Amino acid sequence: MSFVMNNCELSYQITYDPLYRYSQIFTLISSTISVLPLSFILYKLRRSTFHSNVRLLYMLYFSQILLSVINNVVVFGHHVIVPFLADTKCDLLIDPLKNRVLQTVGIFGVSCPMLTILGISVERLFALVFASCYEHASSVAGVAIAALTMIADVVIIVLFLRNERFDQPSISYFMIPETSGNKMNILCWSLLLANALNLIFNFCLVKANTILKEKWRTSLSVRYQMEENIVTTKFSTFISFLHVFFFSLYLGITLCIRYIGPKFLTTPADLLSVRGVYITIPTYNLLIGIASCLMLRHLQGQKVAKVYAETTMDYSGMGSKIHNEAIFNIWQTKSTKY
Repeated sequence: MSFVMNNCELSYQITYDPLYRYSQIFTLISSTISVLPLSFILYKLRRSTFHSNVRLLYMLYFSQILLSVINNVVVFGHHVIVPFLADTKCDLLIDPLKNRVLQTVGIFGVSCPMLTILGISVERLFALVFASCYEHASSVAGVAIAALTMIADVVIIVLFLRNERFDQPSISYFMIPETSGNKMNILCWSLLLANALNLIFNFCLVKANTILKEKWRTSLSVRYQMEENIVTTKFSTFISFLHVFFFSLYLGITLCIRYIGPKFLTTPADLLSVRGVYITIPTYNLLIGIASCLMLRHLQGQKVAKVYAETTMDYSGMGSKIHNEAIFNIWQTKSTKY
């Protein structure tokens, strides 16, 4: 009973800490806004002419982020609204069952996209190796990679939380139990390292596609596939860069707070208030949707210009002008689906 009462007082102090309180409101607002650009990029990808394998994996990646965003809206909606409705300090504590469910979804929403982006790189490698026939390849590979990444993440989460009982009310949904702290550190740093290496791999993949495109010009089908490889790999590299940057920032800030924070923050409430500030990943969730829409549009414009330059015929007269405009309009119409 004394444990719960101590947590009630601690939860009250943390909840009404100005930094913690305003960060909760910011995260709720940014997460709510994030739903729009993420939904729009999913709509654009659904209508794109990318190969079905990479299209499926891109849609899976952004769907997982959207799931994380919706979970954040629920979680931070609770954190923001409950203080207005609470009659006692203990009303601020989180029910163990709610904490177990929403914390599990939150871990999945952060970790699974990091595995999916690795799967996208594997699929793009297949697309490069089998460029001569990949245009007509089955979508089984995309489904298999998607299934493997999700199964792997579920297994990781089960192993991560298998010893957690979740039998006590919690102060925050995003405060990992101390018994899982070390495992969480290992998980986060391992995923960050894997994604950093994946970013380097994507840069190499873009370079390889660019070089081989000039050599593999045996057929229009191969040239088309190589062009798609370049566009999609550049898009993957852009996503991977943002992911690594923001996740590095998040882990760096977390590390500083954990080891330097106690030297400046003397009370448990002050330390936990700062540790409970969660704005880096929600900011990424907001920016990735907007930035991806802009990047996809930029790559689409480049592709339209390149295709137009390669298909323009050198002749003159009114007929040639009409023909050029017709060809350009057809390519533009097709390319707007990217």
